[in-house]
Amino acid sequence: MKITRKQLRRLILEANEQEITPEQKLSSLMKTGIEGLRQAEELADPLGIDLFPILGTSYEVVNAILGPYVDESELTKFLDKISDNSMYDAGFYPTMLKFLPDYKSFSLGKTEEQIISLINNETEEYYVFIDADMGLGMRYQSMFTSGGDLIGPMKDWIIAMWFLMLQDIKRDKGEDFSISGSLELMFR
Repeated sequence: MKITRKQLRRLILEANEQEITPEQKLSSLMKTGIEGLRQAEELADPLGIDLFPILGTSYEVVNAILGPYVDESELTKFLDKISDNSMYDAGFYPTMLKFLPDYKSFSLGKTEEQIISLINNETEEYYVFIDADMGLGMRYQSMFTSGGDLIGPMKDWIIAMWFLMLQDIKRDKGEDFSISGSLELMFR
């Protein structure tokens, strides 16, 4: 989709009238999902705005863009496999990492070692992964006393891991990085 100069001027005018920054307007577009992301990329480029910090600082944006890629029926199977294999021999987290590569739709072809390396090299520039990891840990602990399930926190953890993958791609590509282009490569 091509953005015209008129549309760009209108975006800037709307942002000024509503007293919101162009970044906030782009964030609103991104919250609508992948199509909104593509539109935001078209608008951000001529403005010289890097969308990655917007993605990395808004859970709503991260979930809107990456959330639709999570197959919840596959997630349930994954959690069942973890629970079947973590009761006696290994803990939850090591078992999760061990079986994650078996679910290509989540690991995106990464091995257990690559996933661990990705997690260990997290720069803490954005708190997407740290927060999801802590949320999963807290939910896992409280599940034994107050019940509930791990579907939501596990979905957040997988989304956060994908965010780390995107961050890694951004580091490698530098100026040539495109969020939507990288997502197309990740999820093809």
